Amino acid sequence: MKTTFTFTFILLFGTFLKAQELNPVHWEMTYTEEAQGLIAMSLTAVMDEGWHLYATYLPSDEGPFPTSIQIDANEDFELIGELEYPEPITKYDENFMMDLNFYNEEVTFKRKIRPLNKGAIVAMGEVEYMCCNDEMCLPPRIVPIKIEMTR
Repeated sequence: MKTTFTFTFILLFGTFLKAQELNPVHWEMTYTEEAQGLIAMSLTAVMDEGWHLYATYLPSDEGPFPTSIQIDANEDFELIGELEYPEPITKYDENFMMDLNFYNEEVTFKRKIRPLNKGAIVAMGEVEYMCCNDEMCLPPRIVPIKIEMTR
């Protein structure tokens, strides 16, 4: 009995560690200056082959975690409008046995800001997301984000 428990614990713990090593979503932040003095910040997720990232809205709370992007306003800028994103793929997901919204390969989320001063701007926040492939899902992950914009 003790041997079985130890083996099961090592197997489960090893699987957990292996899942923690995987990082199939890579994030890049850029920005562009737009009309009327606005700046569009772009946050792009590039997924390894076979992986997908869940959209910012899902049809049910009983499945995976949706992607959430938080940009913290500060004295350098104000947030303008809402987060912009492309239409996701909606498809039956075998992992959760329901139709879900997600992105494959690459997706770019955009958020506009209005600078409140003439100097450099630093925006910080975090992305919380969950990703899966056809065989497994990784636990939700929180990634801090920071972008420095010079004008």
